[in-house]
Amino acid sequence: GERLQIHPSVIEWRDKVFVQMHRVTRGDDLICEGREVRAFVKRDADNPDRLRAIPVPDDIKALCS
Repeated sequence: GERLQIHPSVIEWRDKVFVQMHRVTRGDDLICEGREVRAFVKRDADNPDRLRAIPVPDDIKALCS
């Protein structure tokens, strides 16, 4: 019956990846927080089983900032 809130945010932009912070709260109490690094990728044209990192598009950065 308790309500938890998850607060994601981008804390760092790099060329091909970004670092995201997740904070979980219950009311004013911080329950946990964690970071993850995510990459923007596309399938390799020569080998569709392989992924290649690509630069983060500017429009995505603008929407997430």
